[in-house]
Amino acid sequence: MHGLEGRLVVITGASRGIGAATAVAVAARGGDVVLLARGRESLDAVAARVRERGVRAWVIPVDLRVDVDAKAAAEAVLQIGVPDVVVANAGHSIARGVLECVERPDSYTRSMGVNFLGTVAFCGPLLAAMVHRNSGHLIGVTTATARIPLPGWGPYVASKAAFDAWLRAAGPELAASGIHVTISRPALVDTGMVVRRRERSRRGVAPERIADQLVGAMLRPRPEISPWWVRPADVASAAAPHTVARLVWAVTRRRAP
Repeated sequence: MHGLEGRLVVITGASRGIGAATAVAVAARGGDVVLLARGRESLDAVAARVRERGVRAWVIPVDLRVDVDAKAAAEAVLQIGVPDVVVANAGHSIARGVLECVERPDSYTRSMGVNFLGTVAFCGPLLAAMVHRNSGHLIGVTTATARIPLPGWGPYVASKAAFDAWLRAAGPELAASGIHVTISRPALVDTGMVVRRRERSRRGVAPERIADQLVGAMLRPRPEISPWWVRPADVASAAAPHTVARLVWAVTRRRAP
């Protein structure tokens, strides 16, 4: 069974992890893909896997931390065609506490560049083109911790939470123009971003599982994809923010390497 034949799917952060798995899953469904990430060599390897399934793949290296480059990459995508689906998946994970960031303020700028500012700059021209056509689908990959406090991960959580809030604000606006918006909030995923924390990685979800969820949303658009416990945890956090934050900190601190 296919279902994505003739559709153009753009994926950021496509060189590994969720992005690479999603590219392969889209190809298996018959969709063509545009792959974006920083490393051309890794992108070329994913593109080869995609083309083995008889569909087309394009590679556009880009560093989303550079605003001008992000916009240029969007224009390069539009030279290929107006996307049917954009999967804004690129992410940069930095696990540093508040005091650790005092001497490393770049922890915030790097995180915001990839996880929010550059991603939004990239998505803008593509969304404008989709609105002009009156159809399209934006899938933003944030994190379960965008809704739940995670002490010790301030740069990552703050930047992903910014993107999450932007997606929630953009959804109603874009719906009027026929654009679906889906927010994917995965929990810990077993990708290269957590490879340094092996004991955590062993508890991570396989990226292929997240990819299957994203492809499912492409076939049947839905507003959110989250683990079952995110909503009750979000409610608990809103009701007792300090208590929940202390509890999460106590648990994660014990699990830290």
